[in-house]
Amino acid sequence: MALPFSKLIAAFRYTRTLVGFDNHFVALLLCWGKGQQSPIHDHAGASCWVKMLAGDLEEVLYDRDNDGKLVKVKRTLFSAGTDDDV
Repeated sequence: MALPFSKLIAAFRYTRTLVGFDNHFVALLLCWGKGQQSPIHDHAGASCWVKMLAGDLEEVLYDRDNDGKLVKVKRTLFSAGTDDDV
């Protein structure tokens, strides 16, 4: 379901739209097309909250093993109508 305030600019890349901010938070609207993904990243100790407006999103958490290699440690599926801390 397309939302009137969201758009995908390119079929191969997700979009990030600034919704609002102040000294304590930044609110972004992120839109992915089916099968798109963002690179593995961390939030540098910042809090993150997800509210799914449409579709499903899979989050995969990673950690480093003793050799420094990334290993999957948790998988979470978010669906429209749910929200959670990440």
